[in-house]
Amino acid sequence: MKKIKSIALSTIAVALFGSAAMANAADLTANTSVTTTVQERSGFTASYNEIRSIKETDLKKIVNFGQITLNGMTGDHLSIRNLELTDPNRGDGYFTFTSPEGNSFKASIYGVKINGNIPQPWLADKIYNGYKLTVSTLFNESLVPGRYSDVITVILNGQ
Repeated sequence: MKKIKSIALSTIAVALFGSAAMANAADLTANTSVTTTVQERSGFTASYNEIRSIKETDLKKIVNFGQITLNGMTGDHLSIRNLELTDPNRGDGYFTFTSPEGNSFKASIYGVKINGNIPQPWLADKIYNGYKLTVSTLFNESLVPGRYSDVITVILNGQ
């Protein structure tokens, strides 16, 4: 009986060690080299200021209603050609301002690339810190009273 008991214990011991060895066989490790780049903080900013409200009667007119002021640029040879402006609606050469009620109107900035298109003659004006871009309406067929907004991204190339 002692012999059977010792065989049973040694079989259990072998089984336990065998499963421990199998568990360790599944644990693998690998090393890798990780690199990243920390970019220089950009000081370029664009701020918006409403200079005039648009009247419901301003249909089919060009009305200057806002200004985007640019700051934080570096370099002496920057011109309007270094700028590109985009908005989520991606109108071909214009911005789309929308109201919460779903109304909209078109606007533009003279001589600047908007959503990949230049709607008017492309200006070569030099830009500098404090430069103001004037936002204007575009001969809209209808203007419904309300609050309108747009998200305009200003991209400055050549920095």
